[in-house]
Amino acid sequence: MNRLGVRIGGADIYEVVEQIPDIRDALVVGVEQPDGGYWMPLFVDLADGAELTDALVERIRSAIRTRVSPRHVPDEVIEVPALPRTLTGKRLEIPVKRLLQGVPVEQAINPDAVDRPQALAWFAARPPQGSKEQVAMTTVDNSLEELVRTLFIAVDRRDADALADLFADDITFRFGSADCLAGKSDVAVTCATFLGRINGIRHEIEHFWQVEADRIVVIMTVHYERADGRKLSLPCANTFRIVAGRVADYRIFMDVNPVFA
Repeated sequence: MNRLGVRIGGADIYEVVEQIPDIRDALVVGVEQPDGGYWMPLFVDLADGAELTDALVERIRSAIRTRVSPRHVPDEVIEVPALPRTLTGKRLEIPVKRLLQGVPVEQAINPDAVDRPQALAWFAARPPQGSKEQVAMTTVDNSLEELVRTLFIAVDRRDADALADLFADDITFRFGSADCLAGKSDVAVTCATFLGRINGIRHEIEHFWQVEADRIVVIMTVHYERADGRKLSLPCANTFRIVAGRVADYRIFMDVNPVFA
């Protein structure tokens, strides 16, 4: 990262930040903005029980300022539910940077090459940095959360008709790295087919995040009973865009291969 003529590597920042007990993992990126600006956020996955207080943010900034470079103090310190890495444990600075610039997930990185593909959803759901739609993380709107929870109830009951009733006519849908579908009819058939291939499913929700006025990110563990009776639990993330009380965009970030292997 070259900032104000001084270039350093992310490893210099990680070495300092991850000595702070409250930080489980960290990722720093430098994002070029359309107006010529440069945004350098530090994303942190906190240790269990830790909170991103003003005091912790200042501790992070002070450590970087005094031990790395005052020019590379992050513009923002942002908590995330999880940070993705490659299957070999490498950080994903470049793919995350591209997601923050508005590049679709499938063009930024192959989700099958990521240890926690569901963690990509949080970054993919944010508006491109520097766009007029950029907003801060907000408390989840109760009506949006209720609709999404109703959707998960329908899925867990494997009630394809009730699920389809929640879809907008022009819904777009993507599951993992599969092709994107458009239109209520095609999406409903795909969901019904999937639910018919398993014996059971249950969503255990861990986090709700609202990243835009109409967009929700949900982090969860999904418990499956396969057609052969075997049970397994997989990490997952979904993003939803809600328009006029219906799901207009529905994306599932997970590796579904173990369900059918």
